Amino acid sequence: MDSVATYRRGNPRKSINVDAVLDSIAEQVLVDGDVEKALQRAFRFGSEDELGLLDVLDRLRQDAQEYEPSLQTADQHASEMELVQSERRHEDSIAMREALRQVESLADLRGMDPELMQRTLTSDELEWVEKWADMTGQMIESGIVISVGDRLRLTSKAIRRIGSQLLRHMILPPKVRGSGAHLVHRSGTAAINGDEVAPWEWGKPFDLHITKSLTNALRNQRPSGTLSLTTNDFEIFDRESGAAVATVLLIDMSRSMFESGAWDAAKRAAIALNTLHATSQAQDTLELIGFSGDARKLLIDELPSLSWDQFSHGTNLHAGLIAAGRVLNHYHRKNRQIVIITDGEPTAFMDGDKPTFEHPVTDRTTHATLREARKLARKDVTFTMIRVEDINAASGFAESFVRAISGRLIDVPLDSLGAFVVRDIARGTSRHIR
Repeated sequence: MDSVATYRRGNPRKSINVDAVLDSIAEQVLVDGDVEKALQRAFRFGSEDELGLLDVLDRLRQDAQEYEPSLQTADQHASEMELVQSERRHEDSIAMREALRQVESLADLRGMDPELMQRTLTSDELEWVEKWADMTGQMIESGIVISVGDRLRLTSKAIRRIGSQLLRHMILPPKVRGSGAHLVHRSGTAAINGDEVAPWEWGKPFDLHITKSLTNALRNQRPSGTLSLTTNDFEIFDRESGAAVATVLLIDMSRSMFESGAWDAAKRAAIALNTLHATSQAQDTLELIGFSGDARKLLIDELPSLSWDQFSHGTNLHAGLIAAGRVLNHYHRKNRQIVIITDGEPTAFMDGDKPTFEHPVTDRTTHATLREARKLARKDVTFTMIRVEDINAASGFAESFVRAISGRLIDVPLDSLGAFVVRDIARGTSRHIR
């Protein structure tokens, strides 16, 4: 008898509410990205509605103390059997408490002595042990986590759920939460059945505009008078010509962002935005790029466990803009915008394929960054720079940057960063300062 299954007494395994467990560990996972550590913390501390290891240890300690006085003050009226039972309960409580204190991972629960557990734990505590012994397996089965090497990682399904939580905490207004419409820099409509049409091409959604397609067929009618509708006649409602927006969220991953807490807030905003786009703004697209000494595309699945860039120096906005431009080239028929979250001025630029670090900011860095931004602005890409607690604001770089490209500069307090970014991108506004 060496497993938790012994005390299940033949009953089928109880299903764990893995969504509730995910909700309880989400905050801890976002802080350090370690799923296993977050589960261990939830197991240890419990909650108002849930047992925790410390609760069980405290109860066993009290149990052991309760039987110890009866052993010390035993008199001739106590039977030998009663003394033996008290002594055994005292020893069992100590042994169970010590066994639980030795648990270093949830897997250790499966090797605990089931007979000792039956003698010392309450029915609620037995269920608690069974639940946590089976936790990792059921979370994997439910598609909440996957095992990568010796670590657990959240799946896209789990990240979307966490994103939903973040959206609720950011208190999005209902009309923003349920709408995909935007104020944009060129005319269009978010409705599917608008007036914009385009020739159908293989791979595009087949939202056929019947009138246009039949008109084309009549125009191309054969001399015999036979009406023949071919793929060359097809015209479709052009969804992308409406108010669909392709957004690149450029996130500063430098040390100062981490130290101020801005990186954590930006990461949460990105996860919330990803959920918003996937659920209620499906016609829009969101791409994430992180920049520090260099720049790279960020995957939403890695975001909860991603930390600031400890391995390179500088704030290379120039590299971020180059990467953003490459991404936006794939969305040339959508309205396109770049939203930059940063807490300072650029201190690096790309000299060919090599990043060059220069601090304090130099003319070479400024000119390279502005040149890339202007190149994108000429392609009708709009810009918003969201500045968080910029200690270098006096340099005037940010003001010069947005004026050069008719963009927006918005100073946002750290505690409002996440909510502001989500609301602003969800609205898709394009106000400019000059």
